[in-house]
Amino acid sequence: MNQGVLGFPQSSITLATDEISLAEWTRILAFDGVAGSRRVGIPADVSEVLVIAVGAGASGRIYVDTSTSPACGGGGGAFIAAICAVAPGSMVDYVVGTGGAARVLTSANFTNGAAGTATTFGDMLSAGGGSGGAGSGGTATVGAGGVVVVTTARKVLASYSGGSSGAI
Repeated sequence: MNQGVLGFPQSSITLATDEISLAEWTRILAFDGVAGSRRVGIPADVSEVLVIAVGAGASGRIYVDTSTSPACGGGGGAFIAAICAVAPGSMVDYVVGTGGAARVLTSANFTNGAAGTATTFGDMLSAGGGSGGAGSGGTATVGAGGVVVVTTARKVLASYSGGSSGAI
């Protein structure tokens, strides 16, 4: 499940990069787990927001054969928590990533997985989606995890690339 949370500060606070406490933030602007693009209005008294974003995971590869059956999963989405500066009274576009679509076996005995898409907040940050499990014939290539991209942020509190998948 992809989720994005935007919060507003109660007062001027200083967070160490190894701590994050939502108790410091008094108003929740959005908790959004539905894939798609939207726009959020920033209140006139707010100049920074806490953004927590998770990229969408990918789907895996299907392979069926009478002698071998290499298959692999899709990569996981990236994660980021950051404090971003915003203009009071402005509008910010954001995207909640879409998970890689489930795959259906084709007549070729294999179907590669579909990539997940990024979760973004304006042009400030992006938590990338994982890549789909892939391969050619009897060889499987595991899906790679999504990558975090930060263009502008006052402070990055935590950031992790998505995990790679396994293969059987």
